[in-house]
Amino acid sequence: MRRYEELLKSLEDRVLPLIQNQEKILVSIIVLNRNGLHHLQTLIPALLENTQGINYELILVDNASSDDSVSFVERSISKSEQSIPLHIIQNKSNESFSKANNQAAKIAKGKYLLLLNNDIEPLAGWLHFLLDCAETTQDIGSVGARLVYPYRKTPRFKNPLKKQLDKNYQVQHAGIAFQNENIQFRPYNLGKGKLFDDPDTLKSGKKAAVTAACLLTSKALYWQVGGLDESYHYGGEDVDFGLKLLKAGYHNYYCAESVLFHYEFGTQSKEKEKEAAKRREKNLKYFQGKWFLAIKKAYWAEKIYAKSNLFADSPLTITVHRKNQFDSGTEASINALGWLLVFGEKKLIGNSKDNFFLEKNDKGKWVVSNGVVSVSAEEINWPKDLKQALINHYLNPSIVIKTPVSKWKRAQSWGDYHMAVLLQQQLQDLGHQVLIQICPEWDDAEALAYDIAFVFRGVSRYTLKPQQINMMWNISHPDDISDAEYDEYDQVFIASEQWAKEISNQVSTSVESMLQCTDEKRFYPPSKEQKETYQQQLLFVGNSRDMFRRILKDLIPTQYDLAVYGKNWQKILPKNLIKGINIPNEKLYKYYGSADILLNDHWDDMREKGFVSNRIYDGLASGAFIITDRVASMGEIEKYLHVYETKEELQESIGHYLNNPKAREDKVANAITFVRENHTFKQRASIVSNRMIELLKHRELKRK
Repeated sequence: MRRYEELLKSLEDRVLPLIQNQEKILVSIIVLNRNGLHHLQTLIPALLENTQGINYELILVDNASSDDSVSFVERSISKSEQSIPLHIIQNKSNESFSKANNQAAKIAKGKYLLLLNNDIEPLAGWLHFLLDCAETTQDIGSVGARLVYPYRKTPRFKNPLKKQLDKNYQVQHAGIAFQNENIQFRPYNLGKGKLFDDPDTLKSGKKAAVTAACLLTSKALYWQVGGLDESYHYGGEDVDFGLKLLKAGYHNYYCAESVLFHYEFGTQSKEKEKEAAKRREKNLKYFQGKWFLAIKKAYWAEKIYAKSNLFADSPLTITVHRKNQFDSGTEASINALGWLLVFGEKKLIGNSKDNFFLEKNDKGKWVVSNGVVSVSAEEINWPKDLKQALINHYLNPSIVIKTPVSKWKRAQSWGDYHMAVLLQQQLQDLGHQVLIQICPEWDDAEALAYDIAFVFRGVSRYTLKPQQINMMWNISHPDDISDAEYDEYDQVFIASEQWAKEISNQVSTSVESMLQCTDEKRFYPPSKEQKETYQQQLLFVGNSRDMFRRILKDLIPTQYDLAVYGKNWQKILPKNLIKGINIPNEKLYKYYGSADILLNDHWDDMREKGFVSNRIYDGLASGAFIITDRVASMGEIEKYLHVYETKEELQESIGHYLNNPKAREDKVANAITFVRENHTFKQRASIVSNRMIELLKHRELKRK
């Protein structure tokens, strides 16, 4: 109790020099209330007593109170010896914290807005100290206070079944940081549970955010960042506001000298627990969708570079069982990086992915790992190796490719999977971390360590995760995709110029055409010997899906030597035509480039909407002569193919080209160069990478 009295006396002594310079600054104090008379009976007298010497107006936003709240405030202000302008907004319903404060901010006349909970008891000089910080700190965005739990008399008789928490004079808020929970970053109050005069809580400084239980910001800045986001409902809006200020290039400041008692949850105390839980879950989901990536980058940058602690309250920690496991040079290297070295038993501190341990792996080699990132610890420079590995994994743009393969053992027979592998290789060459997932893995938490979810959209729909940037490459089956699904994504690529143009006029998200392509390292003309080995008059590679493919229906019966490779043809085609179920992807070029004619067709919706099959790009790159059905708006690629319209024309063109090898050669003479210059995975990866970086930059936080 004596320490508390000393605190009050020190606050009174330090506030006197500040008063003279602050009398001309108008502050709009905004208090939100709903049936909070018992709190207002503490707040208003303390406000009147401890806010003297400051020019302020009081704006009370009352959310349909049925008690005497409004009348009490009116009586208290009218009886005061101070001349305090009072404005009351009386809502007919219980509006959200964001909306109610935005209502008040619109009518506020002050240079500064002070958001203040009704369950607060200000102490001496509280606003003087906040104003001093705001007026003297460069690029200030918002200022928050040291909030302390008030003294509460311990009940004489305790319920033995209920844990009693003695919070008397403990800190409730000293700024906000984030807890890494892998799939989300949860904001928490710094200093919570420490005594009001704990040294850690007496240090003013920059923070990621401060609570709106007591938050000072300029009115101009408040509206510059759009005020409080009204998508929240009592939870998360203040942290969101702080992050918006950071993104705009300002910073948030914890002012330890400003002290207030916070009784906590005054407006929400009577809310039903189930409703409160649903509200918190909804708020957190929205918050993560908006800020997860930005926080993740900032959090891990602080861990890796050890230059600040706005988001991560502790340095990167490496636990070593025994000190003699490595030499002093390695220890010095770790210390030079600003990391914390702990000797002792393996213990988890906080989230497991924040804990790095030196231990032996299953091969008996020493590694340093957090279960996600690992490096060998058998070389003296492993701390630098670990730093680079962390940068690559957490800071460089990363992407998880979602391919609709149903089972890993079937992956080799899916064209989508091979496209994913080829795109992965090119993105990795550009410096990105890339993970491929098949359909059953799409919802695994592991993928949330990656910035971008890139969905190969064909037969399967993906449930988007708001924590990530979501990109779609619509490569087939456009009839299965609604405008609403396209609009869920941050970026949509469509493998059809015609359909991309049409969809871009129907949806609000960014849409552009990105045609299918090939990999010149996997698809190239076979050698003369290979052509002799794999030569075939007519070749068709594709699955039936239990139906006749158009080009085969138009062709069969045929007098020519036809080879069909694919699944589920047994009940449809004569057995002598079926040469195999699957050709390994890395061997396809031999078959494509050795056939006299490679046959190709498209599913109806792809043909009608301009989706050119990837088989055409792979075939042309392999030096194949291709006959295909017509696709709407085929573009420049049509001159390198023969396109047929009718069954009769197909029969005629096959005969013509089989009898005229020179005509086939002339048709594809420049096809290989055309495909390599315009339609490779290297080029597509460059487009994807550039869009990734643009979208990530839009979500970055500017931290000074």
